[in-house]
Amino acid sequence: MAVFLAAYALDPASAALDLSARLRAALEPAGPARVDHTGRATVAHLDLQLWPGASTQIDTQGLIVVGGDPVICHGQEVLDRSAAIDSLAGDLDQGLLDAQGTFAGIRVDQSGRRLRAFTDKLGVRPIYWARSNTHLYIASAFWLLQDLPDLQAAPDWQAAAETAAFGFPLGNRSLRAAISVLESGHVLQVLDGDLQLQSYWDWRQLSPNRLQKQELLAFIEQEFHAAVDRRSQDQNAVMCFLSGGMDSRLIAVRLRETGKQVHSLNFAPEGSQDLVLGRLIAERLGCHHFEYPKGSQGFAERQVDALKAWAEVNSRLSTPPERPALIWSGDGGSVGLGHVYLSRDIIDQARRHGPAAAARALQNSNGNFLMPSVLRRRWRHLAEVPRSGIEADLLSRPQIEPGRNCHLFLMLNDQRRHLARHFESLHKTRIDLVLPFFDARFLAAVLASPVDEFLDHGLYNALMARLPFEAGAVPWQSYPGHLPCPVPVDPNLRHQWDDGWVDAEGVKRMRDDHLRRLSRELGDSRSVRAVLAMPLLRLLIWAEQLAGLERYGYLINATEPFLNAAKAADARGTARESLT
Repeated sequence: MAVFLAAYALDPASAALDLSARLRAALEPAGPARVDHTGRATVAHLDLQLWPGASTQIDTQGLIVVGGDPVICHGQEVLDRSAAIDSLAGDLDQGLLDAQGTFAGIRVDQSGRRLRAFTDKLGVRPIYWARSNTHLYIASAFWLLQDLPDLQAAPDWQAAAETAAFGFPLGNRSLRAAISVLESGHVLQVLDGDLQLQSYWDWRQLSPNRLQKQELLAFIEQEFHAAVDRRSQDQNAVMCFLSGGMDSRLIAVRLRETGKQVHSLNFAPEGSQDLVLGRLIAERLGCHHFEYPKGSQGFAERQVDALKAWAEVNSRLSTPPERPALIWSGDGGSVGLGHVYLSRDIIDQARRHGPAAAARALQNSNGNFLMPSVLRRRWRHLAEVPRSGIEADLLSRPQIEPGRNCHLFLMLNDQRRHLARHFESLHKTRIDLVLPFFDARFLAAVLASPVDEFLDHGLYNALMARLPFEAGAVPWQSYPGHLPCPVPVDPNLRHQWDDGWVDAEGVKRMRDDHLRRLSRELGDSRSVRAVLAMPLLRLLIWAEQLAGLERYGYLINATEPFLNAAKAADARGTARESLT
């Protein structure tokens, strides 16, 4: 896995500037970087060595740096990762079409005249880019661009409003107006200073398969098995998250079915369905299971602590996982296969009344709101941004069946951004994920199928009934409002969507620290004070801190994206710029 930051001189007069020192310094938090400077292009890169084979190749044609695993298929043959990067280096256009994995990279030809940056077909591994007066900058993580002095610092308040409502911006936006995100299945090319965005994959072009019931079930099962098999060919022992839910179970079952030794990991709290049901399925499958039910900090922090604890306990295994920092994960399963944020009402609204009605139904069902009361009067139009953003996205695909189009909105936004925070901290955690639910062929199989069969986890539950090892006889944690698990679950176990799932005292300490920090940062940010309704927010924070009222937490939490958007502007004293 590589992290990288590149600069391309847009003006020939700027090509003589060697930005090596600046780019190396920007990448320094990740470690000592190599810098290559050719013609107009300068690329700083660092291989974290999480994946097999080198992530960088330099040959007579130029330089290529790739993060993640492309999983390139030639028919039924799956190239190993080194051969996959060779394929991208030799013929990038064909290599991208053949790639089924989650990856992002950059290619610079030998002359340094042409640079191409690319992301996978869903865009799960992000590429960020920005233009200054003289250079185009391209990075594998947002933090790499944040402190570059020649990029404008102005916030994107629309992106902040979207993030407050959805947890991420829509489309190609980021919290900085100057920084964009490469969209799904796209290449950013700059040749002799001419910038182009090119699409190499379009999810709107899939032909519907019209399969029904048992035929569809067998087809989806087969495609998921293939997605797992493509990623596990040469491994005998693997690391795998194994929760009490459906997604990680589906992966672990297939790995065991194909003879892999599975070292499974669960870090849910004591007394939770997630922990206990994960233990039960690990026993059924014969996994080498490890539990770390400690800590009240966030998911990412618990994940890192759990892996450290696992390493301490399992330092002398006779058959250790070959790459313990590469962990199989069920990310993408609940939305991609389970269609968790859709409902029959949303689908009906889309089919009967069109995109505007569908947008309202999606917003109402999933609570994607920014309340106008947290905004100053002149900025309250931002409260309409979430609904109008959904509608605009749906309108961009008029040829897609309306129900499936709603699902595509979630896939191309929610799921595309799903792991953005994980990739932002790769250089710190040194943990990466194997993600079969984001396999492009598997997703194509789902997205070409009738949406109705997938609603409420209907098809997913049917898949669970077909699992080998009688794995479907072990209960699993199900989503509220969706089909329940047909196997009885101990009612005394806590559900992960219930209050009190983790240690209440620890959560309160974290919340108090969070409120103190928010209060301080809101007071310090001139940019944010001009946009948010500060008297109300101060009152709400006071009510939570002193009176213990928690009913307005959703209003307080909406301030965080605005603060994050404004940090660069505030640091440079450019609050005036941020208001334009």
